[in-house]
Amino acid sequence: MAKKFKTFEGFWILKSFWHTLTHSMPKDYDPFKPLKNKAPVPKSHFYKIETGKGKKFNENKQTLKICTWNIFYGKYKNEIIKEIKTNKELKDVDVFLFQEVPRKKTNLAKEIAKNLGYYYSYGVMSVKINQKTGKRIDDLGNAIVSKYPIIASKILRLKNVKARWDFDPYDNQFGNRMALISKISTPLGKANFVNVHMDTHVFQKKRKQQAEDLMKQLSDMKLVIKSVIAGDFNTFQYKEKKVRKVMQHDGYKNVFDTHFKKTYSFQIPMHTDHIYVRGFNHINQKVLKNVKCSDHYPITVEIN
Repeated sequence: MAKKFKTFEGFWILKSFWHTLTHSMPKDYDPFKPLKNKAPVPKSHFYKIETGKGKKFNENKQTLKICTWNIFYGKYKNEIIKEIKTNKELKDVDVFLFQEVPRKKTNLAKEIAKNLGYYYSYGVMSVKINQKTGKRIDDLGNAIVSKYPIIASKILRLKNVKARWDFDPYDNQFGNRMALISKISTPLGKANFVNVHMDTHVFQKKRKQQAEDLMKQLSDMKLVIKSVIAGDFNTFQYKEKKVRKVMQHDGYKNVFDTHFKKTYSFQIPMHTDHIYVRGFNHINQKVLKNVKCSDHYPITVEIN
């Protein structure tokens, strides 16, 4: 038991029980069943992808720079766009994989792509609602923004897992997790980029099931060898070996190897975001802790 409570799960379980005791609970609430999203993804958006074309870049590069970044609902969108255009570590990124991208009157992914002259693809993960009125505020999803042409894109819906350790019945973002996959024509050849956002507040075993479901769907698609899988895996416990082993089984390597990196700005160190590569070498992997306009830090890597 002592060993268990050295983990982040132990801390969050205690925190969640405290939340349960101090909030009124719906009579039909069962923490061991998948929650019903109060504002589920509309059927018209379930597999529909928004795309946009960019300008042509005539380059013969030997490396590609990749960045994955959970942008915190785009709350600081002006700062995010400024960082991308001026930060020396971000302004030369070739492919961005963004999570928690809002789309209301405008699509933040579209705005970023337009500012850079890049291509983009966007898929809806869930919808954000006003907790007081229950009205829909905006869509929330994953986006891939690329300097190079996006040939095709597809949404992969991930398995809804049972048994979570955050006993919060008001979390309307639980479930409906997804991965957005885009095939991109790069100077290094055609490659697949998979942008994933897994469930939060679930046990390692359950997150492993979600990872296995993702890899099964990707395997059925028979992807080209050159592939990148990146995003917010919501891995709270250091390396979270169960997920890592699932990825390694299909030939993917974590760019940080087995080293722990703090990628989330919470007081307790958490390595939630990852980049996995297959068919590429990787160099110069970094966590950009100087970028403060989200609760997650962007992470970058160069591949060749």
